[in-house]
Amino acid sequence: MGQPEPASAVATAETNGGEKDKKKHERGLWPYVIVNFSYLLFTVTDGAVRMMVLLHARTLNFTAWEIALMFTLYEAAGVVTNLLAGVAGARWGIKATLLSGLTLQLVGLGMLLGWNNEWSKSTAITYVVLAQMLCGIAKDLVKLGGKTVAKLVTPDEKKGQLFQLVAVVTGWKNSLKGVGYFLGSVLLLWDSGPNGTWGAVFVLMAIIVIAYPWAALKLNKDLGRDKNKSNATLSQVFSLPPDATEKDKERYWNRNWLSLGRCFLFAARDCWFEVPLPIFLRDPVAGLGWSYPATGAFLGGYIICYGQVQANAMVILRPLQQFDKEQNIVPNKWHVVLWALLNIPPMLFIGGFIQWSAAFACALPPDGAHINATHEFVGTNVSPDLTYCDDAAITTRVVVLITGVTLFAFVFAINSAINSGMIAGYSTNASAAKNMGFYYMSNAAGRLCGTLLSGVLYSNGHFAACFWAGAVCFGITVVASLPMRDSGALRCGRRVSCCATGPDDAVVAP
Repeated sequence: MGQPEPASAVATAETNGGEKDKKKHERGLWPYVIVNFSYLLFTVTDGAVRMMVLLHARTLNFTAWEIALMFTLYEAAGVVTNLLAGVAGARWGIKATLLSGLTLQLVGLGMLLGWNNEWSKSTAITYVVLAQMLCGIAKDLVKLGGKTVAKLVTPDEKKGQLFQLVAVVTGWKNSLKGVGYFLGSVLLLWDSGPNGTWGAVFVLMAIIVIAYPWAALKLNKDLGRDKNKSNATLSQVFSLPPDATEKDKERYWNRNWLSLGRCFLFAARDCWFEVPLPIFLRDPVAGLGWSYPATGAFLGGYIICYGQVQANAMVILRPLQQFDKEQNIVPNKWHVVLWALLNIPPMLFIGGFIQWSAAFACALPPDGAHINATHEFVGTNVSPDLTYCDDAAITTRVVVLITGVTLFAFVFAINSAINSGMIAGYSTNASAAKNMGFYYMSNAAGRLCGTLLSGVLYSNGHFAACFWAGAVCFGITVVASLPMRDSGALRCGRRVSCCATGPDDAVVAP
């Protein structure tokens, strides 16, 4: 019989094995770090350019509807790009889609250097629409990598860890987009170049350039590729293979229903947030008459807080027994329903005040305190016989908006975190890119519909209706979530559990 190995030798072997496993794990996380580093830098420019275009156009007296038109191809391109990007990521890999997105963002930003303030409105809208279209395509190509790579570096059995990774990345992405909103509004004060925006554009282009070397030199070209080329086709996104298992079919339909709900979830937000709210904040007659930095700070603060709540959604969901990483407990469809319903009251609160409160029925006094002298413009939805607001009415407007938007941001962040984590859970490594593309295609469709609807409503003097429309969209999200098939119950703490839809009382995603 051989002599047993000395204890020291066994310990050394275990140590070496542990170090190898640690190094392997660290190498596996490098794609996650690199892709999301590029994604987060890109996000700053995405928020900044949107705010820059919106505020600059409003200064040139474009209406809410005309500004909404400027973003139509940005959102419409997202519908197509997300779908095709999912297939492209599966066929050519995440590295190719990421570098393509960064390049298109540079081109789209560069086009804004040619925006001539003397153009007619139709010419300017057409030009900016095309520039924003390239930025929209870029955003979705880059976003695909940021959303997919978390799935690729997480073992299938670690659903709780996957949910946490997706929530953290999405949350920080939104926080940095908020930083971009503020940056874009501040950079507009730097009046440079023929149209006054050159300095701002060059700063944003420099941020994109920083991300290039890491993505180009450090990423494997095979990251995210589906080795079975027959699966990396557009038809595979909308259909199941002949040999699909019952589990595959369940994931497929859950993805579809979740994506439909996501569409209306973001339509509900963009009915009032992307175009009407910043215009209202700047409007010196019917709104608040705030400056560029103040408007950017408010919107950026909303997005930063929203992003941080989203990144730390687990802290809120864990005491409610809706998430537990160690036990692989993650939200199910009942939590989508619950949190969507909770987003309706803030919409009714803000819409009700705007519709019936006297504080929103008066005009700001032309005393210089509420009008930006450098960039003065006239509100388009104000009756000339309105009385002037007193200080109490102005304070009421600010308090209502801050309270309602803060409540909305908190609940909406949980909504978004739950949805993003669930779509990753409904995917396999091979289908991750395609499913993310399909899911964010629905997201873009909702943003497009919400943006266009908001432009119509606000331009016709119906600011309150923007919030009523948001409440209706949340209701549709609830209805769209009910057909999803996943086991588990609605939990709101240790003692509250109901609506179980499967044999398990856990809240484990399929």
